[in-house]
Amino acid sequence: VDGPASNSVADAMTELSMVLFTMGRPEQAIPFERDARAIMERALGPESIDVAVSLGNEGEELLESGRPDDALPLLERSAALQERLGRNDSAVLGVIGRALRRKGRLQDALELDQRTLAMVTRNEQPDAYDLSFPNVAVALDLLALGRGKEALPFAERGARLRQVTTASSERGEARFVLARALWEAGNPGRARQQAADALGDYRLTADRYGGRFGKARDEIDVWLAAHKG
Repeated sequence: VDGPASNSVADAMTELSMVLFTMGRPEQAIPFERDARAIMERALGPESIDVAVSLGNEGEELLESGRPDDALPLLERSAALQERLGRNDSAVLGVIGRALRRKGRLQDALELDQRTLAMVTRNEQPDAYDLSFPNVAVALDLLALGRGKEALPFAERGARLRQVTTASSERGEARFVLARALWEAGNPGRARQQAADALGDYRLTADRYGGRFGKARDEIDVWLAAHKG
């Protein structure tokens, strides 16, 4: 598609891709995002903010489809392009950290997430919601490295910042990370309560959409069964 209608077509494809991703169907979102970016590149050139964001979107869709090796190059291209264009790239850096964690590159993930946290802290107010993402990410990295007690303050901060969100799955993610950190810090009662609350946060989206939300719910169920306190 070329000409005046091309931007509208690309926008529609991007929106559909985002809807599918939000519904927990990232593998179905990928072709729409890819086709949208092809239109953007013809209309705007290969170095535009829209193209940079689209690269990050597809990278995250690939990652959540279980393809971290395919995701990482796109995410890194997105971050580099956003930085060149002067855009705050903390969101895509967070996804890169997640990809590194999925690939088992835990120390690399921790170092990147720590840098991202420092950058967001400089740019945002102390109670900004965006601070929740690098705090949760650092907590996850430390938990994966077997440093659960060190993870606790980051997990506490992430969960506190997400208390106000209407995105129940994001609140549930932070609560479950906090549950795991509390368990490692020797507070099993509060850990189980946070995990139970996280399960409640995920239940609606898991029942409605399944996919990654269902996997998250099942992971919490398994954790609760294994951590009786």
